[in-house]
Amino acid sequence: MNYSAALLNAAALNGIAPGSAAFTAIAQASAGLESGARVEGSDHAWGWNAGVLWELDDKTRVDAHYRSSIDYRIAGDVKFTHPTPVVPAPLAATLAALAAGVNAAALFDSGITSDVKLPAILNLSYFTTLNDRWDILADAQWTQWSTIQTLSFVRGNGAPLQSTPENFKNTWKLAIGANYRYSSDWAFRGGLAFDQSPVPILERTARLPDADRTWLALGLKYRVNSKLTLDAGAAYLAIKNALIDNRGNPASAAANGRLAGHYESNTLIASSQLSYSF
Repeated sequence: MNYSAALLNAAALNGIAPGSAAFTAIAQASAGLESGARVEGSDHAWGWNAGVLWELDDKTRVDAHYRSSIDYRIAGDVKFTHPTPVVPAPLAATLAALAAGVNAAALFDSGITSDVKLPAILNLSYFTTLNDRWDILADAQWTQWSTIQTLSFVRGNGAPLQSTPENFKNTWKLAIGANYRYSSDWAFRGGLAFDQSPVPILERTARLPDADRTWLALGLKYRVNSKLTLDAGAAYLAIKNALIDNRGNPASAAANGRLAGHYESNTLIASSQLSYSF
């Protein structure tokens, strides 16, 4: 958390006018200070699933699946760690008093709660067998990420701790793939997918620098014998560069600091399993 901004806000509230020599000296002496905050909590809740499968003929089927949204009230604790400003002697007493006030009045350990509604998901899938070698698959998944508009934490006494605008948008994931049966023992799989990110550019934060991604997946199946089967696969995620220029809400670099730049990331997922039939 931006400890420098908290100190400057406390200075202004205590009569040190922004733009004054004293305020400027405090800003220079406390520049770049950050507090650490650790939030832990838990909850449990119930949801439901429903699905239907249509067999259009002996080679083609279509199915739909819906998973409900789930409401959580997470309860736990927040704990802070604060930096110790190293300042010129004339400012030491003033900054020590401001820091003590900030630590006691704003950034102190306490219990917290947070209400989170996880999104509903609707999935539509298509499968068809072209011949004795090839299968074609397609999938469309809609996720109701708009259930998450803010990430808010409230102290046990009811006072707000932090509220971060997220403004998540609903997303689609579209995929197409194929199975190829090389022989009775060997089969190969491949697929391509485009997966939208729910994170708007203006609300992108270091906590979640998410962006649209493209999936490329390959896999194989090998029948070792009549009872033992090996499956293996890998997926490569090419993630779009995530630009970020976040100045808080309401946007103010002076009050909240500024996080500017971009994030680059790529992911490789690999898995395998052995199946034994009795």
